[in-house]
Amino acid sequence: MSTEYTEELIEKIKKEGIKMKPKFRFVLKMLLMVLGILITILFAVYLVSLISFISKGSGLGLLPPFGLRGFGLILIGLPWLLIGLSGASILILQILVKKFSFSYREPVLYSLIGIIIFVLFGGMAFGKVGLHERLLDRVEREEIPILREVYRSYGPPIGAGFNAGTLLEIGEKDLLVETINGDEIRVQITDDTHLPFGGDFEVGQEIVVVGKAENGLIKAFGIRGVSEAERPFGPKRRFR
Repeated sequence: MSTEYTEELIEKIKKEGIKMKPKFRFVLKMLLMVLGILITILFAVYLVSLISFISKGSGLGLLPPFGLRGFGLILIGLPWLLIGLSGASILILQILVKKFSFSYREPVLYSLIGIIIFVLFGGMAFGKVGLHERLLDRVEREEIPILREVYRSYGPPIGAGFNAGTLLEIGEKDLLVETINGDEIRVQITDDTHLPFGGDFEVGQEIVVVGKAENGLIKAFGIRGVSEAERPFGPKRRFR
């Protein structure tokens, strides 16, 4: 750099009153950025694991054998608010990460895909530590009322044409079922009732019934049993 250029630069700095910012401001800004990224990652991972936990506990994975109606109930039962929040947190994370120089040259799509994969795998790993089960148990005992609304959707979606419970009585063309919430409902079986795995049920068996309950009676669109290995439902939701 020539002496002449250096003098011109110094003169311009003096003339325009340009001042150097203290180094600690850059360090503080960087620390806040890193902290924001870490908090957003933890929040996104928690949401993904919560979505997986609630979806499994709702028994949505038992519905595909009922065809289009089953897939429709899956769409109704998904926790869309949590899905929207997790999507928003991933977008915020993408914006924060792009402020670092190492991601400038990467296409936005590549970094976004990388973040999504990282969050999904993180959510799967987080879900295996058993935190949600412990929190649900404490919420049901009314020890953490602030999380009541978060975990209340755990279990079969009520009023959506999807019921689950234990078989109490088997009649010729009907069944008596105690639902997961402790109510007793009568299930009517017709020639049109869809039985994807047959109708060989036993008293005490857990079953899933597709059909809307009206006045304690369900005209079943479909019925299937739930094996111990498939059993997704937790304890009765006393906090409903």
